[in-house]
Amino acid sequence: MDWGSLPHHVILRVFQFLTLVDRARASSVCRRWNEVDSSTESAEAACDILSQLVNCSIKTLGLISTAKPSFMNVSKAHFASALTVVFVNSKSLSSIKIDDTPLDDPSLKVLVANNSDTLKLLKMSSCPHVSPAGILCVADQCHGLKELALNYYILSDELLLALSSEKHVDLEHLRIDVVSENPGQVQFHTIKKQSWDALVKHSPKVNIVMYFFLYEDEFDAFFREETPVTHLYFGRAVSKAMLGRIGMNCPRLIELVVCANGLQPLDDELMQIAERCKNLTAMGLGECEVTCRGFIEFVKVCGGRLTQLSIMEEVLIPDSDYSLDRLHLEVSKHLGRMWFPDMMPTW
Repeated sequence: MDWGSLPHHVILRVFQFLTLVDRARASSVCRRWNEVDSSTESAEAACDILSQLVNCSIKTLGLISTAKPSFMNVSKAHFASALTVVFVNSKSLSSIKIDDTPLDDPSLKVLVANNSDTLKLLKMSSCPHVSPAGILCVADQCHGLKELALNYYILSDELLLALSSEKHVDLEHLRIDVVSENPGQVQFHTIKKQSWDALVKHSPKVNIVMYFFLYEDEFDAFFREETPVTHLYFGRAVSKAMLGRIGMNCPRLIELVVCANGLQPLDDELMQIAERCKNLTAMGLGECEVTCRGFIEFVKVCGGRLTQLSIMEEVLIPDSDYSLDRLHLEVSKHLGRMWFPDMMPTW
């Protein structure tokens, strides 16, 4: 018998008798079984499981797109009803990660009504039915909230100012995902410097982490003014001009990871970042170009505070002063420890 050719409804029926762990394993057997596990019927079955969690004391709840199924295909009422059962019956939720779901503001209000004393982390991405008002409700009621992760479309001046006005709110981590799936289709708004300043004044130790998955022509709204971001990760190519703005306007920067840039050396931009970002301790460069001399000058300025330095060997361009063999010795000397560039796997 070819198990991969079983009818959809038969596979789904079998899956309903499996535990969540066994179901995850089964969905990895072949593409056909994975498609069944990712179907709307499967998501509805998952909601039915949530609805049965009446006597469970849950501390961590994660509904994420990478784990499948896609909850966005479930009716909003069905999902909200199932999630409400969990929120009402779990009095000790401390960590919630909900991505790509029809979660809405009323569901969040039920959450804070039942878990206001325990909730410390709330992470939401791609939840289009949640508004800044819903986030404010969480911040207002959950006095122990330390970590908040949001999609950039939810972030606003009003939200930052409101978070800064709540005396009991003392965020340690604010993560912001800036994502664009269709180039040129999204017009990103700008957050004012005064709003960022208010947040940092209120929570001076907060780490502001931003993940960017944008195309080069979509960065115009960002880093035009001083921005208190501490960790920056670029998953797609970013321009020299953008990196120059980061050097000028991100004095709190601790970690910078650039996936790709292009074929123009970044010597000047790296020097500006080294000189102005005094807290920088970690740097990662992927598909970029830096001359060996420019890279050594960057490391020389940063010195031993660079505790993490991950640079692909292909990034470094030998020049008349330094070869790759000599470069690792010079960099090691300035870092105070042995250092080598990363090698591209050959398999």
